[in-house]
Amino acid sequence: GKTTLFRVCSGALKPYKGEVLINGVNIYKDVKIKGLIGYLPHKDGLISELTVRENLIFYAKVYNLTDVTTRVVKLAKELGIENLLDSPVSSLSHGQRRRAALIRVLLHDPQYLLLDEPSDGLDPLSAKNFRSLIKELGKDKVIIYSTHNLYEALELAENVVVINRGRVVFKGPLEDLRHFVGRIKFGLKVRGNPVSILRSMGYEAYQDGGLWVVEVKSEEEIGDIIKELTRNNVTVFEVKEIGNPLEDVLGQLGDKS
Repeated sequence: GKTTLFRVCSGALKPYKGEVLINGVNIYKDVKIKGLIGYLPHKDGLISELTVRENLIFYAKVYNLTDVTTRVVKLAKELGIENLLDSPVSSLSHGQRRRAALIRVLLHDPQYLLLDEPSDGLDPLSAKNFRSLIKELGKDKVIIYSTHNLYEALELAENVVVINRGRVVFKGPLEDLRHFVGRIKFGLKVRGNPVSILRSMGYEAYQDGGLWVVEVKSEEEIGDIIKELTRNNVTVFEVKEIGNPLEDVLGQLGDKS
């Protein structure tokens, strides 16, 4: 239901009942107010056969924007893909493609951003960099961000709504959610023995089914660990979360609701 909710809030899908208000104005009664909204769906909507620049120019025309060449270059530089503007979208990595899609959303300089799982499928380092971009945008824009990643929510959010099977089981400030959250357990598949490096960073690890298992307090630490292993010539083949902390939290919230 969250994607449907985002489509309704973006003005793409009219609700059967209720209203979507921005500054007290119903977006379905004043079309101009929709111009304040930028919506990044789960699928990026980019045309693979076109270059990044061609995609952005196309969407600028959809937005009825003129003379956007300078803005396209400026946004591409800010998001770190200026050198990819003339590359076909099909040649981009998943992370690069998500950045290009974010530029598409920012072309008309919206004040309210609806981002539907924007970091889904990114590797830990790419996800970390992407979240840094979102933090910068959040300094002067209102962002509503959908994610299944509990720790991503803890890093980015000021206020959180947790939905389980279509029902709101938690709504409130981030700090009220923190005490439901435990440590993150994740597994590393590497070439070599990472124990001494991890120990030097203050982590203990043990092997389980071909993975080195480590516990951390935040997802931010995972990126730091991968960087340190790579710096010490330990090849990292796979990083995976063990267990589902969101399910654990939902269980606790269910017990209290």
